Amino acid sequence: MNFAFHSIAKGLKLHRQWIVACTFSITGSMLHASHLTDYHQYDIAEGPLAAALTQFANQTGIYLSSTSDLLIGKSTQGYQGAVNGIEALNALLEGTGLTFKETDSGNIIIQDSLSEDSLTFSPLLVEANRSPQVTHSTIDQDDIDTMAGTTGSMTSLLQNNSSVQYSRSSDLSANAASLRPEEISIHGQASYQNAYLIDGVGTNNDLNPGDNEDTFSNPITPTNLSMLGGSSSQSYYIDPDAISKITVYDVNVPAEYGGFTGGVVDAELLRYQGEDYTAIKYAISGSGLNSMHVDEEAKSDYEDGNSYDGSYTPDYTKQRVSLTSVQEISEKLTGGIMVSRSQSDFEQVYKDNAGRGTKTPVDYQDQINNVMGRLDYSASDRLDLSLSARYSDRNHNGITSTSYDSPFTKTHQAYGLTGESIYYGSAGNLTTKLSFDRAFDELDSESAIYAYHPSENYTGDSQYSGGYGDVRQQQDTTSFSTQWQQNPISWGDTFHSLSTGLQVSQIDAFYEVEGDIIGETYRCLSGSASAGCNDSNGDGVHDENDEYLRTRSVLSANKFNKTYQTYGAFVEDSISAGNWTFNLGLRADYESLLENVNIAPRTSMIWDTFGDESTVFTAGANRYYGRSFLRYTINDTLRSWRTAYTYNSSGDITRTTTYEDRSVADYDLKTPYSDELSLAVAQKIGPMKATLKGVARDSKDGVQRTRDDDNQYYYTNTGVSQYQSVSLALETIKGFQIGSTLTHLEASISIQDSKSNSQSDNAYDETFNEDSIYYKGEVIYTDDLPSWDYSIPFNFRFSTTTEIPSWSLVWGNSINLHAGGKVATDSGENIDIGGASFDVYEDVEFDRYATLNSNITWTPKILNDLDGYLNVGINNVFDKVVNVSVSNSEKTYTAGRTISLELGMRF
Repeated sequence: MNFAFHSIAKGLKLHRQWIVACTFSITGSMLHASHLTDYHQYDIAEGPLAAALTQFANQTGIYLSSTSDLLIGKSTQGYQGAVNGIEALNALLEGTGLTFKETDSGNIIIQDSLSEDSLTFSPLLVEANRSPQVTHSTIDQDDIDTMAGTTGSMTSLLQNNSSVQYSRSSDLSANAASLRPEEISIHGQASYQNAYLIDGVGTNNDLNPGDNEDTFSNPITPTNLSMLGGSSSQSYYIDPDAISKITVYDVNVPAEYGGFTGGVVDAELLRYQGEDYTAIKYAISGSGLNSMHVDEEAKSDYEDGNSYDGSYTPDYTKQRVSLTSVQEISEKLTGGIMVSRSQSDFEQVYKDNAGRGTKTPVDYQDQINNVMGRLDYSASDRLDLSLSARYSDRNHNGITSTSYDSPFTKTHQAYGLTGESIYYGSAGNLTTKLSFDRAFDELDSESAIYAYHPSENYTGDSQYSGGYGDVRQQQDTTSFSTQWQQNPISWGDTFHSLSTGLQVSQIDAFYEVEGDIIGETYRCLSGSASAGCNDSNGDGVHDENDEYLRTRSVLSANKFNKTYQTYGAFVEDSISAGNWTFNLGLRADYESLLENVNIAPRTSMIWDTFGDESTVFTAGANRYYGRSFLRYTINDTLRSWRTAYTYNSSGDITRTTTYEDRSVADYDLKTPYSDELSLAVAQKIGPMKATLKGVARDSKDGVQRTRDDDNQYYYTNTGVSQYQSVSLALETIKGFQIGSTLTHLEASISIQDSKSNSQSDNAYDETFNEDSIYYKGEVIYTDDLPSWDYSIPFNFRFSTTTEIPSWSLVWGNSINLHAGGKVATDSGENIDIGGASFDVYEDVEFDRYATLNSNITWTPKILNDLDGYLNVGINNVFDKVVNVSVSNSEKTYTAGRTISLELGMRF
């Protein structure tokens, strides 16, 4: 990782003035809730203290340690009730002569109440799959409520994570009306190769997630039918108000997680935390509050909204309303529910008749709906049960094209249910989950016939009419998983915490054209099309009776089905020996879609150098296998559903054209994988904690598309990428108290170098270029080119949040410096070297820019049981933008200043 440390030094030198200016511009805090403040329903029986503390640790997920003989012979009176962890632990230790101390990392040390600090502590109870702290980051509900700027989706909440990168196209000024959630890349991997979980259950959309750009127009092409685009790898577009916590695993990921090459994003739905409440919120944002930036040459089109595909949205209004309620229903039953709707309304203008006709306005509506709920039931002191339900949809309308301008509605919807049981045994915990999820994308067009009538030219009306019919692609996933977490076992001078599990899923997927989609082209019986045909039948009217059907294309109603299974098994042992912890894991996966068996070792090491968590080294070597998609199996099959007919003026068929499936049926496609090496050191420096982390990823067997000598399409494993990064993070451990305020700050610098032979937005449908090219004075292969997207080489982030309890205010700020970046594009020129001709590639470089996001939350007490809520979020306060277009013909700017206002109450 020499490159990384050299790069961070170079980056610091190059951008030091920016960093100094950013760092001293704001102060604030980000408060971190301890596990001990979380509420649980406890039913711990009277008996041996060691067994009671084991049950407490299993239920709370808190790491406990104690001297080896301290608990021998001690009993507890137990505890029953719903309280926070502090009260429960005090009750369990009452009368034992013991107390506890919380470390800065949230771990608990059990010790003699007369003792200051014991010299040697051994692990007593270990959180399930406990991993090095640098393996993951968490965002809790308080962080979500006070995050700087405006946030409208789950992935937007990850903006301060140095391992996460966003696409160049995710936040643009000209088309700010869209509600499409951001796609993310973790450590340089493809955006569709992350694992998304809700309450620990995988919820990915594996239909066609790589084609994720908005589709306000041309949702399909009937003459070259493919799967629906405009989707996402996220089946559920989760409202942030439905989330109690997000955990992002990006390095040294535990063996229980599979199906990713990037990282894991696990969202926990809202649940009871010891307080009954109901909250209502309303938020608004729009073009009237925001600053918009557009290319001067396209300004007139922008101001008129002169587009039908959502490219220009100068006048829009975004609104959001939500209802959240969390209640203790009975002594053993608690629940939470969240219902919300987000809506964006904007106008588009287009000219019909293939852009030559009448200027027509059309009202667009983009909408996301959420219903999320969870019930938790404490059946006994050894059994917890939960049931979670989820529903999410995004739907928007659009115009097929300026020719065939029939309106359509495009829907991305998912709903599901998960039942979970946790059994707390004397030797460990058994967690079992059963879930079902349905995710689908649907095109609902007003017409399934698109036609061209030249006679309409006589009156000046549009020659074109119709739309592209109804299409649906769907994925049903039934999943079962079970996991055993063994309580720590002493073996000589070591403690072993063994975790093992099995995961099984069946996926039933299909792509369906729900009715014939028909395209018709007519010709004049006599006369020219431009003149609107002659009055051939002499009825005095120029109309369709003066035409004849020349061609008819029929895309037949059809359905492609695929059922396949995935199986995963893992085992992991966390071994503690003195100041050392070794995590040794192995994961095996099999998927019947590609019929691959994948074995992934997961290993990491932690060295708590002085045994007090002041200096902690972490290192790891891991392999992660990615996901596979229905798109691979469908390939070019849909082409064979089309038949074209040619007619003469008498109505006779003169030619019938059928289209063959050009898919190669027999090919051996491997599962993409990424090998990871990591090294990190966390150091306490007074009231601060600094973490230096280096990550290297070598990814192979990425899926791309090509043709064989017979012009047939097939998918290959020619995709490769290399990624290296280093990040330095600094944060306060407990925050700074100034007067009656508490301030916490976080700062990070990250450097990355990313190369890939994927050089377009076509994801796995990109055609592999195996030819050498000429770049920067050398003949190279495309895998030495900079990554096409998600590749900002230098980022500096500085975030703060300040809580002022006396004013009921929380003020959050975040500064982000995005420095440079480049992609390589084909210049269109060639160079001859040694008798061979090579395409010349040249860099397109992007400017650096800094943004300040700010957020003020005010929660005044109105009545004893009623709090008000006012949130003002501002992104890009100073309205700084840069051009991120890769084309010289038009500039595309990042989003300018955006402001959102949110009002509500909590009671």
